[in-house]
Amino acid sequence: AYAIDRLAHALTAVRDHVRKVTVYLSDENGPRGGEDKRCRVAVTLDTGRPVVVESRGASVTGAVDGAADRAGKVVHEELHRR
Repeated sequence: AYAIDRLAHALTAVRDHVRKVTVYLSDENGPRGGEDKRCRVAVTLDTGRPVVVESRGASVTGAVDGAADRAGKVVHEELHRR
């Protein structure tokens, strides 16, 4: 739910151009800890072109925050180039 809310907020300005958003979360080191939480976000635009960003953090929320921020920026830049 946190990832959905965070990405919805980050992509608000470009939502009319977004067809689909897919979020992949993983814990790469298991119980060993560290900056091992990964969030990969794939945003499919109305052109059919996917934009994929990734972020890692010590917590799931940190990884989601980083990926959401990057997704918003990269999608905005991609649409601006069009």
